[in-house]
Amino acid sequence: MTPSHERTAAGTTLTKTRVLMALLACFAVWPLVQHALVLAYDVSPWHYCGFAMYCVPRPRLKVDVESDGRPMDARIRPRIMPWLVAYADRRQAMGELAAPDSVARAVFAVAPDLTSFDIVVTTFAFAPASASFERKERRYSYKR
Repeated sequence: MTPSHERTAAGTTLTKTRVLMALLACFAVWPLVQHALVLAYDVSPWHYCGFAMYCVPRPRLKVDVESDGRPMDARIRPRIMPWLVAYADRRQAMGELAAPDSVARAVFAVAPDLTSFDIVVTTFAFAPASASFERKERRYSYKR
């Protein structure tokens, strides 16, 4: 081999080594980042390639729509069900980073006479400190 080929081969090996080290660093740091997201925003430990999914049961959640503290009219719920299901899936993965604005738009579209309502997200998640499941409720209020 000529000296220029040796330099090219050495440069390629050095580049491959640097890329591998960068990937290993990301692989080592990502669990810490994902854990911080789980703690800060209730992001699901079962999503985003984290290892915490092996440590806790998958959290469950329920999404309800209330008007004046009462459940939404039974005739409206079936008409907004696709938005409720899509939001529940998004919320399951993204936690509090997912806002229910799409559900609110759907409710306002199917109930034009409605002036205000709440979207209530109830999460049932395992709390390691108490070794039990805890219920956590978050209300989003919308007004026309």
